[in-house]
Amino acid sequence: MDPDDRELTLRKGQMKWVARIQRARDTDGFRLYFQTIAPVDRIGEGAGYFEVLLRMIDDDGSDIPPGAFIPAAERYGLMPEIDDWVEQPALAIGV
Repeated sequence: MDPDDRELTLRKGQMKWVARIQRARDTDGFRLYFQTIAPVDRIGEGAGYFEVLLRMIDDDGSDIPPGAFIPAAERYGLMPEIDDWVEQPALAIGV
């Protein structure tokens, strides 16, 4: 396959993600998970820090990992909108 054809195929795929990202943003189609971060020698001593993990919800209800949609969001300038979406529920629960 010609390199130009590969690039065109990649961009077409990313454009499909743009529409899905925008739909997810408009319909609360994202889900947040929280993962505790603690030193191994202190597990069980209470919550230390945690990180917020983002997933998109697929049409069938399954999770779509960020590696599938973040590259398109970055390329097409949608990350600020995703960040705004993440901030609202995270701040609502006191993150």
